[in-house]
Amino acid sequence: KPLWVAARGHAAFARHVRALARGWRPEVVQAEFTAMGQYLGAVEDRAVLRVVTVHEPGVPTARERVLASGGWERAFWRADARRWERYEEETLRAADAAVVFTERDRAVVERLETGTRVARIPLAVPVPERAADPVGADPPELLFVGSFVHPPNLDAALHLARDLFPRLRARVPGLRLALVGDDPPVRLRAFAGDGIEVAGWVPDLAPRLDRAALVAAPLRRGGGMRVKTAEALAAGKAVVGSPLAFEGLDVEPGRHAAVAFGDEEFVAAAVRLLAEPERRARMGRAARAWALANLGPEGTAAAFEAL
Repeated sequence: KPLWVAARGHAAFARHVRALARGWRPEVVQAEFTAMGQYLGAVEDRAVLRVVTVHEPGVPTARERVLASGGWERAFWRADARRWERYEEETLRAADAAVVFTERDRAVVERLETGTRVARIPLAVPVPERAADPVGADPPELLFVGSFVHPPNLDAALHLARDLFPRLRARVPGLRLALVGDDPPVRLRAFAGDGIEVAGWVPDLAPRLDRAALVAAPLRRGGGMRVKTAEALAAGKAVVGSPLAFEGLDVEPGRHAAVAFGDEEFVAAAVRLLAEPERRARMGRAARAWALANLGPEGTAAAFEAL
C-alpha cells in the first residue's frame, strides 16, 4: 500500500467496520478519502452500495512528489507512486461510484477506466453569519492559510515567502505576510521576520481574516477543491490565487476573485488590489454573495440524493 494509506490501516478498525455492517445492515457505505477505501472489503454483503469520495487523486499527487524530490528520496517516492497506481485502481474497482470535487479530478479518475461511475459533487462550505472586514487593517497584510502537512500547501507557502512576497513588498512598502496552518516545517519557519509571520495553527481564523487586506493562494500543485479558498470567499475577502486555487469553484475572474496565470499576473493583481481598498471591498462583497448562492449544503445534498 502507499505510505499514506498504510499509515491509516488498522485491523481493529476493519473489525469494527465488519461488525457494524453486520449489525446495522446499511444500504450504502461511503469511504471518505481514498485511503479509507481499504475498509470497503470489510463490508461482507455484496448488495451494499459502495461509494468512495476522492478528495484528491493519489496518482498525480504521488508523481508530483517524485518530480519535487531528489536522490534516494526520489527512488522512495517513485516506488510509492507505483503503489498508488495499483491501490487507486483496485479501490475504485471495488466501488460502485466515486465522488470528486472538480472536473480535472473527474478526468483523472475516469482515465483509470475502472468502470466505476464518477460524479462531481463540490464540497459544501459553511458561510459565516458575519462577513469579515473586506478592507483589512493597516498596515496591509497578505494572508495564506493551509495545513503545511499537505505538500501542495507547503510548496505554495514557500513560493509566496521566497519569490512573491519580496516583489510585492518592494512595490507596497510596509506590507506584511502571515502564514497560518498546521505544522510549519523548519524550512518555512526560517522565513519568519522582516515582515513575515509564520503563525502555525490558530484556534480561530476569523480575527486573521478581519485583519488581512488580501488572501493569497498561489497554488502550483495538487488536486481537489481548496476549502480554505472557499472559506475566504464565504467570509467576504478578496482572494488572489492561481487557477488551481479555484478549481471546483465556478467564480467569475475579476469579479468574485483575482485569478492569476503565473507570477507576473499574481504580483500585478495583488498590487492593484492593495492600492485600491474600494476595489477589494467590492470584490469581497461579490465573493460572499457568490458563496451564499453556491456553497450551501442544499445543492450538495441534492447531488448526493441523485447519485
